Amino acid sequence: MHAGPVRIEYLADRIEFVPQVGAWLHEEWFESLQHSAEETAAEALARANRERLPLALVAVAGAQAIGMASLLACEKPARAGTGCCLAGVYVLAQWRRQGIGARLCRKATEVAAQLGAPTLCLYTRHHEPFYAALGWNKVADSVLEVGRGFELLAFMEIATAGRTCQI
Repeated sequence: MHAGPVRIEYLADRIEFVPQVGAWLHEEWFESLQHSAEETAAEALARANRERLPLALVAVAGAQAIGMASLLACEKPARAGTGCCLAGVYVLAQWRRQGIGARLCRKATEVAAQLGAPTLCLYTRHHEPFYAALGWNKVADSVLEVGRGFELLAFMEIATAGRTCQI
């Protein structure tokens, strides 16, 4: 399980992890939205960027990808200035509760700042306390169309100014 220190890297620099990121995206989110595995694989590959959205970060231990987080352009930002969203935060079950998800979120916030986003937003169904502990503020409850139905999600945001960490 523990193969040395965990590093946070750009998916663009670890292109060999694109299939794994695609599998996680599909299993956790995209399959329920009726996306094919091929569509999800293309979405994962589209996130292999460093200096533009969409982009993905991967947590790496040894030669294994153990988690991810993505930055996406918000199609319909809920508030002015929130055009960058954190999405797809995932850590393998055996690596959870070790601070890896928090490190991914902090690095994503720093990258959003480097890309010029003054704030970063997200929608979460079940993890509001996790994000609140990292300094995110709940702005509103939002009803979003998800697949063929609707869900109540918390809309949260965080200011990116002054946020730095080492990748």
